[in-house]
Amino acid sequence: MNKPKSQVRQPLSIEPLVERINLNQLLTNGSDSNLLIQIEGDAMEGIPIFGGDWIMIDKAKQPKENDIVITVQNGEYFIKRHQPNPRRGLYLVTDKPEEKPENPIDKYEIFGVVTFIIKSLEVGK
Repeated sequence: MNKPKSQVRQPLSIEPLVERINLNQLLTNGSDSNLLIQIEGDAMEGIPIFGGDWIMIDKAKQPKENDIVITVQNGEYFIKRHQPNPRRGLYLVTDKPEEKPENPIDKYEIFGVVTFIIKSLEVGK
């Protein structure tokens, strides 16, 4: 007999956890360089980050390969995957295969690195 892939163990009481977890400390690590941003659009659904989700970004963190970053171009903000290419320079890509990678060296500024995704599990929220 196959076991289900996802199981629920014994329910946890939330009461003891409320006193021990500081969400501000958890999400920002005590840094003042963090911002909470709500996403519009569907450029990163493969991660999955969907329109309506909230993301925490760290403006002080330096992006590494495959980090999800917020970029700025002409005053507009975009969410992309950071993909350095040793032969061709820095590329920013979405998770949509039909979109080609962009070489943003002269067009984009990296605004911050996504560190957390916050989702509502309520339908329609």
